[in-house]
Amino acid sequence: MQAGFEPGEIVGRGSVRPSNRSRSAKRQVWSGRPSRPAWRLRFGRPGGAALAEWKFGAGRGCAEVLYLTISTGIGGGVISGGKMLLGARGLAVEAGHILVVPDGPLCGCGQRGHLEAVASGTAIGRNAQARLKAGDGETSKIWEIACGEVDKVTGAVVGEAALAGDEFAQRLIAEAGTFIGRTVASLLHLYNPSIVIFGGGVSMLGDILLNPVREAVRKYAMNEFYWRDCPIVQAELGDDAGLIGAGALAMEEVGNKAKEAI
Repeated sequence: MQAGFEPGEIVGRGSVRPSNRSRSAKRQVWSGRPSRPAWRLRFGRPGGAALAEWKFGAGRGCAEVLYLTISTGIGGGVISGGKMLLGARGLAVEAGHILVVPDGPLCGCGQRGHLEAVASGTAIGRNAQARLKAGDGETSKIWEIACGEVDKVTGAVVGEAALAGDEFAQRLIAEAGTFIGRTVASLLHLYNPSIVIFGGGVSMLGDILLNPVREAVRKYAMNEFYWRDCPIVQAELGDDAGLIGAGALAMEEVGNKAKEAI
């Protein structure tokens, strides 16, 4: 790469140089315009994280990868034949907006019944509040963690209680995991990946989330050939995966352009 880039100058698609107004490493303020709108849409955190996990993380050595991030929302990315699946306009693999409950809870996109509306961290917290208000989970550790205030119950609170062994919280996570697993079973039929990788904050619950996902996949997949040699695992690269992926592809593109110039 050439020296002397100005703040805000584009280094490569998927990577822009931070401006002088950048703040923390976790939440950089980036200036400059991506070279393609589709790139900005597709290589946001889920797409970039999928690329990073394939190149450097849990998907190393796999040509066919399905990546899902379960956080306040749900997103995804697919590597097929060693390439990122983008779609005609860079809008592919919006896994969180697959319909799972017709006329179900309202999703952040404005539609109803999407996976994100029933299984994201936000949805887990909302479901927990409704169940607690209805009288379930009277002895749950959730109450202690939320200081007895039901409106303070979030997905993170439920997760903390689940990790502490709270059965009510673990059931809430398992219900979300079952919805996710049903969706993954369908995605296995579509993409036939060699590995499924889960990132995002909710995935940090490990097997508390992933075991219900695996059980649902085995129950709802058409046959065992889809899941038998397809591990469902936790991501390895953490919160920086999206930035790592965007940077990796930018460097690759710069390298390709350098080769073309020789």
